[in-house]
Amino acid sequence: MITRTISGVIGAILVIIVLALNQRLPMLMNILTSIACVLSVAELLKVREEFKKYYITIPCLTFAVLVPLVVNKELFIYLWFIYIFVFFMVMIFYNDYVKIEDIALTYMLSSLVIFSLSTIITLRDFGGKYGLFYMIIVLAIAWLSDTSAYFCGSLLGKHKLCSKISPKKTVEGAIGGVIGAILSILLTCFIFKIFIFEEQVSFKYVTIIILAFIGSILSIVGDLSFSLIKRQCNVKDFGNVIPGHGGILDRVDSLMFVIPYTYIFLNYFSIINKQ
Repeated sequence: MITRTISGVIGAILVIIVLALNQRLPMLMNILTSIACVLSVAELLKVREEFKKYYITIPCLTFAVLVPLVVNKELFIYLWFIYIFVFFMVMIFYNDYVKIEDIALTYMLSSLVIFSLSTIITLRDFGGKYGLFYMIIVLAIAWLSDTSAYFCGSLLGKHKLCSKISPKKTVEGAIGGVIGAILSILLTCFIFKIFIFEEQVSFKYVTIIILAFIGSILSIVGDLSFSLIKRQCNVKDFGNVIPGHGGILDRVDSLMFVIPYTYIFLNYFSIINKQ
């Protein structure tokens, strides 16, 4: 637990530094997201025993590098089309070595990782002057929910949540995660209102609580989904880059559904009253 906590603190400091520099060096966030995408996809390919298949690895990692760096939507469409086209070329020219279902699964999983993580850049740009705030609340919902669930489950957990997929997750931990997500996003609102926002703003707290409540549940779903992948691949962790946490993908799996969900939610529901 100590190693996990120390690694988490160091990682949080790194993310905070990048977020703090976002206004002056916005491309730094794009680069960090690109690195996270590449490492996550690489870990995914390794556990699926496809990393040494260059005809799969090269297009996957190239797409993972480029998508977070592309801000032009038209160029993104071109990249997406090329990505799909290359996979079909792989199926045609390597039909003796690969199965269509394997290629389809690799495409689905890699696309989920790349598109989901890259959406945080879209969320930032959508938010304009509130972009930093939006990025932090999405990270708070997922990561502090995960952290709260871990500690509540360790201290109070008695009833298994989904024992066949993740034996250590408990109902008590899940409830603690939901409460942690709501409290963390409310604390984030308070900090931004008092210390960061230059203009007077007020928040729609009922909408914010709904955002955090649903987001925390999606965080658990993301965690369980990738736990299922690990179990299917007979591995404990996706990697060992982060002591106490495993690989990068072990750390960002809870973000997979939360980031796109938050972007969609904020497109339809405002959480800030501008005065």
